[in-house]
Amino acid sequence: MEKFNTVTIDKAKRAALANEVVKRNLTEKVNSNRLDSYLQDAKAMGATKEILEKRPDFAAKVLDKSDRDRLEKEVITAKPELAGNAELIKIEVDRKAITDAMRKFKPSNTENLPISSLQNVNVVVNLTEAHVSRLAKEGTEAQRMALARSAKDLPPEHPVMKAMLHSPAYQGAIESVEEQEKIEFTKWVKGSLEEKAKLEKEIKEKKAKEEEEKKKQQKQNGGTR
Repeated sequence: MEKFNTVTIDKAKRAALANEVVKRNLTEKVNSNRLDSYLQDAKAMGATKEILEKRPDFAAKVLDKSDRDRLEKEVITAKPELAGNAELIKIEVDRKAITDAMRKFKPSNTENLPISSLQNVNVVVNLTEAHVSRLAKEGTEAQRMALARSAKDLPPEHPVMKAMLHSPAYQGAIESVEEQEKIEFTKWVKGSLEEKAKLEKEIKEKKAKEEEEKKKQQKQNGGTR
C-alpha cells in the first residue's frame, strides 16, 4: 500500500490511513511500528470507532488516558493484591479493554480477523457461537485452524468449543491441531530422552575421568614411597 508507506506528519491523514488499512484488512501487510504510531493518531483524533468494529484486539492500543485510568481503578478494586505492580495491572487493563470491545464485535466481521487476532486469547474467549459459525461459513481453513489451536484448552461447555465441536467445517481443523499436538509432544519426548541420554553420557565420562585421575594419583603416590 504505497500511500501508507509514504511518510506524513499530518495527524489527520495518518489517522485516516490507519482506518483505511484496517477497513481493507491490510494490517498484516504494512509496517507494524508505523501502524501502531498511526493508531495513536487515530486515538488522538477520536477516530477509532470503525477500527474497533473490525479489530477489537486493537482496543488496548487505542485506549485513551481517561478510560485507562478508569480501568486501572477497577482492576485494583477487584484485585487489590496487584496494587503497585504496573506490569500486571497493564495486562489486566488490556484484557478488560479487549473484552469490552468484543461485546460490540459483530459476527459479520469475524472473517476479517487475521490469524494474529485469532491467536489472541482475549479475543478467542470472548467469541460467541455466532462468531464461530460465521467463521465456519465465511472464513478460511487457516483461520479455523488458528481458532482451533487457540481454543484447544477451553472447557467443552465454552461457546467457542461447543460451536466448533458441532460444526463439520471445523472437524478438519480440530483433527489437524490434534495431530500436530501429537507430533509436537513426540518431538518433546524425543528431545527430553536425547537430553537425558546426553546428560547420562556426560556424567559417565566425568566419572571415568575422575577414576582415571584417581588411579594415576595412586600410582604416583605408590612410586614415591
